[in-house]
Amino acid sequence: MSKTRLIKNMSGNTVLRESGSMFFAEGIGLFFAFLITIFRSRYLSVADIGIIGFITSLTSFFSGFFNFGLDGTGARLIIHEPDKAVKRKLAGMTFLLSLIFSTVFSVFFAGAAAVVPLFGKAEAARYLFLIIPFAGYNILLLVYKQVCFGLGNIKEASVQLCISYIVYFLALVAAKLLNILTLTYAIVMSYAVNMLTVLLPMVFLYRRELRWDKDCWTRIKQEQHERGWKIYLS
Repeated sequence: MSKTRLIKNMSGNTVLRESGSMFFAEGIGLFFAFLITIFRSRYLSVADIGIIGFITSLTSFFSGFFNFGLDGTGARLIIHEPDKAVKRKLAGMTFLLSLIFSTVFSVFFAGAAAVVPLFGKAEAARYLFLIIPFAGYNILLLVYKQVCFGLGNIKEASVQLCISYIVYFLALVAAKLLNILTLTYAIVMSYAVNMLTVLLPMVFLYRRELRWDKDCWTRIKQEQHERGWKIYLS
C-alpha cells in the first residue's frame, strides 16, 4: 500500500479521527488545568487552596454514590443497540436521569454541608452552601462522558472539558485584572462554568431526546436488575 493511500485511509478512519481529536482536546485541557493550578497558587493563600481542595474532594466523593451506575448502564445499552434512533433515545433518557440524580444529590449535599462544622471545617461550610446549585456537576460530567463514548462521539466530552478549563482560566485572569478575585469567586465560578459547559451541549445536542421514555426506562431498570452491583461499581 502506498504512503498516499495509507494516509488517506487513516484520515478517513472515524475511530482514529475521533481519538486524535479527543487526545488533542484533553491535552489542551490539561495544559489549562495546569495554568489554573499555578494561577490560583500565585494569587490565593495556602488556606484558600486547602478549602478548594476540601470542597472538590467532598463533592467528588459523595456525588459518585448518587450516580447509581447510570453511566455504565446507559453506555452499555447504547453500545449494544443497533438502531441509531433508539441509541439517541437511550442517550436522552440517560441524560434526563442524570439531571434528576444531580438534583437529588444537591438536596442531600445541603444536608451534608450543614454538618461539616461538626467535623472542624466551619470555614468551608459557607462555600459548600454557595455551590449547592452546581454540586451535581460531577454526576452530569461522568454520565455525559460515558454516553458520548457509547454513541461513538468520543471527542465530544473531551472538547467540553477543554472548553471549561479555558473559560475558567480566562475568568480567573479577568477577575484578577478587575481586582475582584476572591476565594468565593474562584469556587463559585469554577462550578458554574463546569455545570454550564456540560448542560449546554446536553440540552442543545440532545434536546429532542431529553424526555421521559417508558421503553427506555424499562430497559434501564432491567439492565440494572440483571447486572446490579457490577454496573454500580463500574
